[in-house]
Amino acid sequence: MYIKHGVPVFSQRDLYSLDYQLKDILCHALKRLREASEDREGVPMSVLPDLPVGVYSHSEEQLEEGHKKYLEVLDKMIYAFDRTTEPQMDEYNFDFRWKHYDGRRMGAECTDVEEFHRYKDDLADWQEKCLEGRLLFAEHFDSLYL
Repeated sequence: MYIKHGVPVFSQRDLYSLDYQLKDILCHALKRLREASEDREGVPMSVLPDLPVGVYSHSEEQLEEGHKKYLEVLDKMIYAFDRTTEPQMDEYNFDFRWKHYDGRRMGAECTDVEEFHRYKDDLADWQEKCLEGRLLFAEHFDSLYL
């Protein structure tokens, strides 16, 4: 991918794994937004409570709490788009080996079923956290600014 006349241009190769391209772009942008938001005083309205009728501004406490919440939301979004957070099968102590019957391959068996289940549980937790972060991305899409 490259930028030409201010427009991103995707090659055929980029399109084979567009999810990876977009994850990398979004992850880096969200990390930069998180860094820049750290010391900012502005807080997006999407993380602030609704004001009662007749009240026209948030208290310092509400703004401070909103700022903390916004940083937490950004952290969850970053996690969702960071490809390095995904559990890697090779980091677990199991493998698959071919089962043979009469000298022919008849399927595969796991060398450590308990470790395989640990990997599957970690993968399910990761997928759940990614879904949460991506839903937050959609929910706060119009609030991704400084």
